[in-house]
Amino acid sequence: MKTIKIVLSGFILLFALTGCAKFKQITMTDSDGPISSPQQGYAAAQQAKDAGLSERAINKYEQVLATYPTSVYAKRAQHGLINIYFEKEKFAEAAAEADQYIHLYPRAKDVDYAYYMKARSHYATHKNALLTFFKFDQSLRDLAGKNTAYRNFSELVTRFPSSRYVPKSREYMVKIENLFADKQYYIANYYYKRRKYVAAINRANIVVEQYPRAKVAPKALKMIAKANRALGLEQPARDAEKYLKQRYA
Repeated sequence: MKTIKIVLSGFILLFALTGCAKFKQITMTDSDGPISSPQQGYAAAQQAKDAGLSERAINKYEQVLATYPTSVYAKRAQHGLINIYFEKEKFAEAAAEADQYIHLYPRAKDVDYAYYMKARSHYATHKNALLTFFKFDQSLRDLAGKNTAYRNFSELVTRFPSSRYVPKSREYMVKIENLFADKQYYIANYYYKRRKYVAAINRANIVVEQYPRAKVAPKALKMIAKANRALGLEQPARDAEKYLKQRYA
């Protein structure tokens, strides 16, 4: 038993010394004081980020940007700020930093990444963990952020058609289109249930005309047919059913 206690004591001592050494390294190389060079400042920011010290990392990135704005490390620091804000779910800040990167480095080879992260940040702006947990219908939420994100993704696809972020951007655009279509269909269904058939047709037409790729588009056409029949308009109802078979068969 005495031997086991000695071995365990040794492990505890070794762990304590290693932990102290690591803590000392972080405080020595990543202090809150001024940075001595862009390389040192960026390295300190990365070290703090890896250690989970987000606020300290942000502080160091900002010091690099403020003190050495024309260095190559300033560009990297701007990247670092975009990523760390996004990881911390501070989406408004991430979007702002991405926009700043686009403004400062419009011809950079990786500027498409800034466009992509700006779009993703706006897409996630209205993220709500509580609503997600209870599976509330996303189409009923405020879609202002999604609308901005759609424009951002579209701009990326148009400006950088060969970017590696285009396929994922297109996926996001389809998701957003589905959200917009779901919202219009929900409103159309609301009117239909209350026998306001003209209003229901108008909303369902928005789905068919503006979001033909949406999953809910066939249901919107069916509603158009039903609402027209309820109004005694047989020909428009048949036209809707014919189009449904042609387009979504």
